[in-house]
Amino acid sequence: MKIRQKKRVCLGLLIAEVIKENDIKLDEELVRAKVEQFASTYEKPQEVIDHYYGDKQQLAAVENVVIEEQVVDWILAQVKVEDSASTFDAIMNPQPEAAAEDA
Repeated sequence: MKIRQKKRVCLGLLIAEVIKENDIKLDEELVRAKVEQFASTYEKPQEVIDHYYGDKQQLAAVENVVIEEQVVDWILAQVKVEDSASTFDAIMNPQPEAAAEDA
């Protein structure tokens, strides 16, 4: 349990640093869209939307999800992905020198 908590704290610090260093701002339109997405599964979606916007803790939870998604999108926009051929066995059981090269 403590390992999971430590990883979550480290991830939070990393996300916070990416946000700060790259001046990523919370997109309120994305928050609204996420709330509406959650609410759409209920019989009375407007009541759910009103609940989220009336409860700061509930809204903050949605804002956290959205900003994390924005950070992931920003990171993905920065990376270059290259395909390489491999076998399942090679991926699942890397040789020590191959693992060192990847690190």
